[in-house]
Amino acid sequence: DRRRFLSSVTFYLLGWIADSLEILLVSRLLGMPLDWSQALAFEAFIGVAKALGVFAPAALGVQESGVIFLSYLFGFPPALAVPYAIIRRARDLTFALIGGALLYAEEPALRGFAQRVAREVEAPA
Repeated sequence: DRRRFLSSVTFYLLGWIADSLEILLVSRLLGMPLDWSQALAFEAFIGVAKALGVFAPAALGVQESGVIFLSYLFGFPPALAVPYAIIRRARDLTFALIGGALLYAEEPALRGFAQRVAREVEAPA
């Protein structure tokens, strides 16, 4: 479906841009401002590093070492890499906790939904 494909690509691109804005903000707050192209390229390579860590649970250690290694390759100071890696992991943890809390809050409704589906399967119309 072309429409779903385009919306998926658009949302992925928006997420990538949001991640680039995050590194821009962190670099400015730490007094080491980057330009837009550096932040975008840095985020692109972090995406590759995360993809390589797909077999590590939550990419623990892979994402952080990827950020530090890439900052070394890009010539960024360690004073930017380490706080950014920590902030990025804290963001991931925050979203995971929010998602877990929402899932926990919806669990009774989901259990009821599963029971309704099971009843409908047993008694076809």
